Amino acid sequence: MGDILIIFEKEKKYEVTEINEEELFKKYNPLLAGCIQGSREILARDIIGVILNLIEKKNINLEIFPSTMEKEGYEYYISKNNENGMDIIERFIYNWIFEKQKPKVNLQKRLEEIAKEKESNERFKTLNNITKRTANKIGANNAKVPIFLRIINVGILIVAIIEVVNHILFNRFDVYTK
Repeated sequence: MGDILIIFEKEKKYEVTEINEEELFKKYNPLLAGCIQGSREILARDIIGVILNLIEKKNINLEIFPSTMEKEGYEYYISKNNENGMDIIERFIYNWIFEKQKPKVNLQKRLEEIAKEKESNERFKTLNNITKRTANKIGANNAKVPIFLRIINVGILIVAIIEVVNHILFNRFDVYTK
């Protein structure tokens, strides 16, 4: 059985491609790139990263005004601009930010509202699932070892454990038999 594994491993060619962080963020939105890079689920800061990216891509307009409150320096208002060229993750966040709102939104207040909404947790889970599916489509986070090889490895592990236990039961911890 061990020969099969060695032959399989010898014939298998592994290609390891190094991912440049800069290229990753150029190719994918910040949320997806961060999840691929860190092999993690989404974080709240990823949503802000997507919003900033949409501002940079001109899908959202940003206007900055001096704050009417003494504590804060500026107020940031965003408005819809162009809905073209967005991927599924960006569109989900775009619709979430502008849901039930006027065309112009105070970004800080909207982010505070989103955190307090009842369905926020469910939407966050939905966004996480969309991100996982998208990452899997492009080949990230996929299992690299075929299932039949995993089963063979588990079988070998079980046989090895049984052999070790038998050796200890009959020969104690003696390495050489008399």
